[in-house]
Amino acid sequence: MEAQVEDLQTENIRLQREIEETNQQKIQAAEYGLAVLQEKQQLQEQLEQLELINEQTSSELQHLKQVKYATDLATSYTSGNPGMSILLLSKLCSQ
Repeated sequence: MEAQVEDLQTENIRLQREIEETNQQKIQAAEYGLAVLQEKQQLQEQLEQLELINEQTSSELQHLKQVKYATDLATSYTSGNPGMSILLLSKLCSQ
């Protein structure tokens, strides 16, 4: 009888240790999951910033192209090259 009680106490201690270990693993997994979610949020914010910069840069590039065509048009018009002026004007209008 005493041996059974001792065996049960030993089993109880072993099971308590396993429960503690399992709980520790759950806590670590939760901490890791939280870190992943935080990193995902940071990356999402960075993506949004980069998309905004890309949009602004594309818009600026489009504007610069229009200015270049207008400048080329004015230059060709003042230099007496009407054929080139018409070609550049058509490119400017198609933008």
